[in-house]
Amino acid sequence: MQSESDLVAAVHAAFARFGGPGPDIGLKNEAPIRWIGALLDGGHEDRAVAELRELLSWPEPPDGFDEVATRIRAGGRRRALALDMLDSACVSGAYGSRWSLPYRGVAATVVRLADGDQHLEDAALRKVLKYAPDEAWESPYRIGVVVAALAEAHRDEPAYLDHLAGLLVGDDRRHLAFAAALLGPLGLDETLRLCGTVADEAGESLAAAFADAGRFDEALTFAVTLGADARQRALLRLARLGRPAERALVAAYRKCPRASRQRDDQVIYRCRLISLLLASDRVDDALAELASLPDCRYAGYGPAPLAVEVLRRFADRPAEATPARLRAVLDVLAGDHVIAQELREVVVDAVRLVHHLGDATVRAELAATDVPRMRDRLRISRTLADAGLAWARVDDGDPAAADPLFASAAADGTDTATLKVLLTMAPQARLASRNPELFTRVLAAGFRNAVWFPFEGFGADELRLVPDTLAGTPHSFPRWVGTRVSAFAADTGDRQLLAFTVAIAPDAEAVRLVGCDVAVALARAGELAGAVEIAELCQLSSIEG
Repeated sequence: MQSESDLVAAVHAAFARFGGPGPDIGLKNEAPIRWIGALLDGGHEDRAVAELRELLSWPEPPDGFDEVATRIRAGGRRRALALDMLDSACVSGAYGSRWSLPYRGVAATVVRLADGDQHLEDAALRKVLKYAPDEAWESPYRIGVVVAALAEAHRDEPAYLDHLAGLLVGDDRRHLAFAAALLGPLGLDETLRLCGTVADEAGESLAAAFADAGRFDEALTFAVTLGADARQRALLRLARLGRPAERALVAAYRKCPRASRQRDDQVIYRCRLISLLLASDRVDDALAELASLPDCRYAGYGPAPLAVEVLRRFADRPAEATPARLRAVLDVLAGDHVIAQELREVVVDAVRLVHHLGDATVRAELAATDVPRMRDRLRISRTLADAGLAWARVDDGDPAAADPLFASAAADGTDTATLKVLLTMAPQARLASRNPELFTRVLAAGFRNAVWFPFEGFGADELRLVPDTLAGTPHSFPRWVGTRVSAFAADTGDRQLLAFTVAIAPDAEAVRLVGCDVAVALARAGELAGAVEIAELCQLSSIEG
């Protein structure tokens, strides 16, 4: 196995081939979070805290900041980091967006690090109250996420609500509604007395809190007072909690206003209705609504993702998957309401699920009629439907079922979506052991087209063929696909494969990216000196001293 010094020397030698690291090209936001996580894995909390402090100078922290910060174990370090965060410019801000729920903020991370220290908790809330954002819509999110974190931290302390209410005076009292964990057991009347009005942004969590406290009727009464979007989400949340009175929920939802007259808002309303019907076990009603649902421009909505949601439900409850219901779902997927790009995202999973759930008649119709219909609906990646069917047959124990598709991909190799599916399927089809030459050609096509498929499924037979295939594939993209191999090697501790990617990196940028993976691997193994040396060389860390 490659030693720490071997890997460090290999990175230095690779940079020397290109005259040094070159200018700072910037790393993706997740790179420092991955580095800090590796430091924590290796037991180096002091260094991890130092790296987290460095991120506080950013305009806003990268995704994952809260997760790694709250992994710090030592109480003294947690408190010191919380104090630094309170002094930082970003403590009063938020990161993510209003559409990325749950909303996140550095002050909420301070609350989680405070471990019940009331001075720190109060300071975090006062900061966000003092530096209210200019945009009116943002206040409930920035302040509310901190109030919610405080309520969670004191969930079993009903008396804490009085303290929290004392901090939220005047116009700020409306933010008390975000303390759902404490308000739920009190019920609707007492909540309204304490909070006055309740912002729609707090409505969904508060309705769920009432239901969790055994106050379902009050939850429903409250939910129908919310604005259009919040009311829809709150009622769907109640249905997913598995509470009683499904008829009342469905009736209340059907009376919901739409967010607007725009087509997409109308579709979103209907999508949530279908999900609510499914949560209420009204499967046939949901399928009837799904049959006429048009497409939607917002990702995650529209008939295609809902059709797969139905099939996944059937996979958990096979008795519900009658031939008639499977036929209804297939007619939706192959129909005119599903646009090509939406079908492209779900067709493989959908075909596999129907094949798994259907009887002999359904499977025969799927192969003879539905897969060709879906193939015709796809404008690009037309073989995805066929790949789904082949994979279903591999699932059933026929490893050679996809061989014609493997051969076609090896010869052409331009359909990256199908290549990703085939390379993900290849270990299950045992292609590397049955036909290593064909697997190598498919893998080369994937590398050549920078297909980002999951190496995690590769076993010994597949991994044995990766190095020579990667070395023999031309580098034709700005970021070398070998960095996916190095990331996999770092995550699995395969130092031989990691050293190989360092040795064949085609330019200084690639060396830097692979070098970051070397730093991660060494940090995770507890080898701090070499990890820090490479992290600084690759500009993953800029801490001095």
